[in-house]
Amino acid sequence: MRSDGKQLTQLPCECTFRILSFLSVTEVLRCRQLSRAMNKIVADHLLNNLRELSLCEAIPSCKVLVDDARHAQQETTVAAGLEWFGHHCKNLCNLDVSCMPISDAGLTRFLQISPNLSAIDLAHCPYITDDGLKQIAESCPRLLGLDLVGCTEVGDSGVRSLLEKCTMLQVLYLGFVRGATDVGLIRLGECAHLRSLYVGGLRVSDGTLQAAAAGGNLRTLHCNSCVWVTDQALASLATLCVHLEVLNVNSCHRITDAGVCQVTRSCKRLQLLDVGECLHVSDVALLPLQGSVELTALVVDRCVGVTGETLLALCTSCPNLKRLSMSGLGHVTVEAAWAMVTQGCLSELNVLRSGDLFAELGRLLQGSEEKDVRTRLFDHEIAQLKDLRLTP
Repeated sequence: MRSDGKQLTQLPCECTFRILSFLSVTEVLRCRQLSRAMNKIVADHLLNNLRELSLCEAIPSCKVLVDDARHAQQETTVAAGLEWFGHHCKNLCNLDVSCMPISDAGLTRFLQISPNLSAIDLAHCPYITDDGLKQIAESCPRLLGLDLVGCTEVGDSGVRSLLEKCTMLQVLYLGFVRGATDVGLIRLGECAHLRSLYVGGLRVSDGTLQAAAAGGNLRTLHCNSCVWVTDQALASLATLCVHLEVLNVNSCHRITDAGVCQVTRSCKRLQLLDVGECLHVSDVALLPLQGSVELTALVVDRCVGVTGETLLALCTSCPNLKRLSMSGLGHVTVEAAWAMVTQGCLSELNVLRSGDLFAELGRLLQGSEEKDVRTRLFDHEIAQLKDLRLTP
């Protein structure tokens, strides 16, 4: 291919588009410099039909926040880049500006040019505030998904405005947005189509989760470290959201067997369950899961009431249970754990802080002649696998 790009532009448009579709946004933009014809192809066809944009891919130099001396320059670059894409990408639906130094003003200018987005990822954008959320609510009434994880300047005012106007929301991630409480999130009841909610680490209570469950469409719920959540919230989930697939109540210390048992009995499609650090959860809550063909991952870290016998029964009766984390369960015997490995279908087993279990199982695995045994063992923090921890 000659450097002036003429050979590429002489191909049929369908072939050119196919070739360029394998390139990143940054590489496609560089192709505009090859020739006037290529510039026209990229601008008139590819950019105009671009539906998804990841700004950290288009402007990678601005992804990592640096010292204050360069922050203003980065913010200006990001705002200008967003504005340029807004003018050239008329059919944009999904915007990812996660971990970028974008301000409310920069986001507002973009939304004025390119409103009606379907999904926005603002995770770990520390300069987004309630004003930015209010602008999203005004510009994107048909918004389906929003990620605000780690946006520390967001509070109830912005969340309330968002939920009042974006009633079609299906996915909302608010993990560790410390300013969001029941006051703003109680409006979740107006989002009847909500399917996935992440409120981990927030100061919310049963009222918020009951509002989220009201629509009956919730499939995924992460409320880990929500210390005020009780069994009442789980009772509502069990009654209204029988198609629940993922439940993460890790470190919700007020949760007991009573609440979890209602979920495990009613929600037959449950695939991932994390009750780690729930000290009042025991075998009783897990027994209804026996024979489940849906269950794929289970976390029972430091649930001292859970025994090796029950975990073995789950491993042998649940054919798709591949991942098990039982960190801190030193009372589980080597015999029971080895039976889980050999008789079940586990591919990953976490035995962090479980006495001599890791060393003994490792020795047995190393000396095993059974070719079908492919279980990987972990005894360090990396073992808290992202999917096991149910991070969205």
